[in-house]
Amino acid sequence: SALVHTQKWEMEGYKFSLPPTLAEQTAIATVLSDTDALIQSLDRLISKKRLIKHGAMQELLTGKRRLLGFSGEWEEKRLGDIANTFSGGTPSTSVSSFYGGEIPWVTSSDLNQGAVDEVSGRLTIEGLNNSSAKLIEKGTLLIALYGATAGVSAISKIEAAINQAVLAIVPINV
Repeated sequence: SALVHTQKWEMEGYKFSLPPTLAEQTAIATVLSDTDALIQSLDRLISKKRLIKHGAMQELLTGKRRLLGFSGEWEEKRLGDIANTFSGGTPSTSVSSFYGGEIPWVTSSDLNQGAVDEVSGRLTIEGLNNSSAKLIEKGTLLIALYGATAGVSAISKIEAAINQAVLAIVPINV
């Protein structure tokens, strides 16, 4: 970052609003300081609650802890037995008519949204039909397969096409 220099004569012309008494200035500073302290306290509480939630998730999603009213052993199943999975593709970048159409095209970087509701990439019908790009429905679970976002997951809130770095998981009768 660049260092900025200011001259004394540049600052002398600035006008500032100033409360008329030291008591009011002190009261304002106290209110702002107390507000900062409250925000820091709430940030610590939120962090603590996130840790508690994370621990509960670990126990609930591994079957170590059960919710009231539920019993029985959990079954271990292969993902391929309970869901269809597929990835997409990328149309040739040398054919401009494959891009800029009406079909939203999800890439792995779009998964950082958590819930994918808008993407910048667009394919044409021609681009979709001349590639391995695959269409997904709203509500599809998506996981980045590789690259900087490997392992990041999201739910698609739109019908779209996906590229080869995105895995779609569609449950079967679940």
